Amino acid sequence: MVQIGEGLSYKVCQSDDGLIIRAAKYPNPALQIEFEALKKLDGTLPIPVPTPAWYTSASDDYPYGAVAFEQLPGKPLQPEIDAIQYASVIGEFLVVLHQQPLDVVPVTDTGQLLRTLHATTMHQLESRVSQDMLSTMQNWWDDVLADKQLLDYQPALCHGDLWYENVLVENGTITGIIDWENVTIGDPMMDFAPQYYLGEDFAQAVMDAYHGQISLHRIQRWRQIREWCGMRIALHHDPAEFDDALSKIVGII
Repeated sequence: MVQIGEGLSYKVCQSDDGLIIRAAKYPNPALQIEFEALKKLDGTLPIPVPTPAWYTSASDDYPYGAVAFEQLPGKPLQPEIDAIQYASVIGEFLVVLHQQPLDVVPVTDTGQLLRTLHATTMHQLESRVSQDMLSTMQNWWDDVLADKQLLDYQPALCHGDLWYENVLVENGTITGIIDWENVTIGDPMMDFAPQYYLGEDFAQAVMDAYHGQISLHRIQRWRQIREWCGMRIALHHDPAEFDDALSKIVGII
């Protein structure tokens, strides 16, 4: 088995029999949720998703758990290529995803998510950023926690981390959507937020192909919330990522 990649919360390996294994870096119940969700989603979406092979909550080889999938063809989409050709396909994929049954995975309580995210980040930042920056951050949190629009949505099944690294392409075709660790029932606008990593034109093209209601306000909020989620991981599990997480927050709030 060889390691072929790494994320904030897991390492990615390829087994001798060709399976892709994501091993958690810390206890993470999301792996089992992902495993069960992908079994239900197999064959229901217009773009292939990984077929789950096995899951373990803990073992000698995987102390924090792991999930294995059959390998999909293709390489992760990269920003330096002409990505706009894939935008409409992603938009059409989201149409179908957001119409899936709502009994697949647990529901995300957006209000509780925000309160927990605030509580698990701001206290730890008190000794790590300037008072001016801390004040700016708290003002942002005050606005977000009072933002009733963030709670006004029709829940849908969401990928939860649909950025370009989780889109596989080959020969001009999207061959797979991977990394469903954050799959949830929640605000569908969260799936549009990471499309901006490929630029405003790309994000707009995704939205143009989507046949549902769009809230630019909530998308902007989710763009910011994403970076705070990264900060929480950096603070609690991956200190080496702190500077990068901080710069992303500073750049978007």
